[in-house]
Amino acid sequence: MVYISMYYKGTAPIPRRRPIVIRAVLVFAPVVSLLAQYPAPEASPTGLAVTDDGNQLYFVSSLELRGSTGETTAPKLLKLVNGAYSLVQSPPQSPWVMLEPRMSGDGTVIGYVASNGCGRSCNLNYPTMAYETVLQFPGSAAPVTIPYYCQISKNAHYALCVLAEPALQQVAIVNLQTMQMSAPQLTACNSVNLITSAGQALAWNEQQPVLFNAAGAESLPFDNMVGCPVISDDGSTIAFVSKQGLNVYNVADRAVTILNLQIGTSSIDGISNDGSAILANGVLYQTSGTGFITLSNSTSSGPVFADVLAGNGSFAWGRFIQFDAHGNANNYTDPTPTFTYAGFLQAPGSYFVLQGQNLSSTTGQAASFLGPTTLAGVQVKINGTAVPLISVSPTSVSFQIPWEMPDINTTVELDTSVTSQLTEGPLPLYLAAFAPYVLAPPFTEDFSAENSFSNPANPGDIVNFYMTGLGPVSPAAIDSVPASSLSTITTPITVSYGPTPLRIYYAGLAPGLIGIYQLTVQTPAQVAANGKSGPASVQFDLQQSPPQAVVGVLLDVWMNTNQ
Repeated sequence: MVYISMYYKGTAPIPRRRPIVIRAVLVFAPVVSLLAQYPAPEASPTGLAVTDDGNQLYFVSSLELRGSTGETTAPKLLKLVNGAYSLVQSPPQSPWVMLEPRMSGDGTVIGYVASNGCGRSCNLNYPTMAYETVLQFPGSAAPVTIPYYCQISKNAHYALCVLAEPALQQVAIVNLQTMQMSAPQLTACNSVNLITSAGQALAWNEQQPVLFNAAGAESLPFDNMVGCPVISDDGSTIAFVSKQGLNVYNVADRAVTILNLQIGTSSIDGISNDGSAILANGVLYQTSGTGFITLSNSTSSGPVFADVLAGNGSFAWGRFIQFDAHGNANNYTDPTPTFTYAGFLQAPGSYFVLQGQNLSSTTGQAASFLGPTTLAGVQVKINGTAVPLISVSPTSVSFQIPWEMPDINTTVELDTSVTSQLTEGPLPLYLAAFAPYVLAPPFTEDFSAENSFSNPANPGDIVNFYMTGLGPVSPAAIDSVPASSLSTITTPITVSYGPTPLRIYYAGLAPGLIGIYQLTVQTPAQVAANGKSGPASVQFDLQQSPPQAVVGVLLDVWMNTNQ
């Protein structure tokens, strides 16, 4: 690392008359350690559904089949069988957005739930804001569309549908053969396994669970639930979580048995058709009292827990990994390059990181500048044009957003040599001239340590922030080349502590870095205690100077107090 020292010449003296340091980092490996860790995404499907034999996994995803034509990045229904992925249903016509798969236990009836662009906040009483459940029956030319959010029974003879806005949660049973509807019930649950093949369903009327069908309703003799109950497809067993733990209710003899006192969750992910197995929080329970087993698999992108149970109780799925009843994992995980980024509003000229999984099979670092547009088999395109890369690894790709990039209709996409059946299409990238984003905790004045609870700043100390998105600089910088001079921002900004403005010693590109700004600020002379002992977490407000003060960001600093 190379440090460049300069004396600040201003109208007020610098405390202790020490030089203000503008740090120049001429190698990029240490830079990554300075940055806040972006959350790595998973190639997570939405709403897993599995056949009773556990062999066919259905899921909704925006991933695309590699090599296919005419696909879009809109969510679509896909399936995984014996390690092979295929498209089941293309996205519905706009404005409908596919949310979750729906299917019978044998996989002969396939469908999905869609929303009219409003997700789970839809008010289902309005035709412009609604859900619909679309089911394709074998031998039928046209699908059946139910204008509600529904789950279906294993034999696809019945559907349990939400009839009103989520605040009310009215549900009713729809006979899919006659399309007749039962009387509505109030429920607070939106869970799985709530409807049986005999047309019985669970509701939750106020605090009392209810078992009902088209003929009538019966209140169940337990009322201490802390989460949604589930019912086996044969109607013999109801499982629920109470403050005492995981419980099983035998419908025939009305007896409650506690399976586990320390379940650690209020939700149940599934129950087998005969009620002999229950999946909750990645743990498979046997209701016969033979014990339970944790189903989890550690992969390169982190632990994966099972969260859907096959009807036969022999297999569970978590993401694209199949678990058997003994806890063994059959890893079907496809090496799909999937990525995301933090801070969807960015500014031209900013250092940028795509964070994800399977982005490359190796690690690469730009050996010169401008960096190459292909590195370790990876290209990043913005609006279809490849940009120079700084570094590439299996979990991250870094580059600079070009300074001249327009702030309209921008997309970012990643091309990789990783072999995969699935791929991810372009993601929107929203650009603005000023979009501050904090990359790391502040550093001390001499950059010797990070500011933290154990290393707080004193009132009047100088701290340094690393950021992106502070806008144009003068003198102008060159794309994808480390800043070689002190280029200061041209956008007037203020940093304040409450109503008190703070002195800014430097705001510009950090020398030796690409697209990263250094903001050097003097902390306030008086810092109020927050009622607790020890350092206080205080916030400085960074904004454009009036009258353009429309975008702001909070800068967090640990400080000793003197008030």
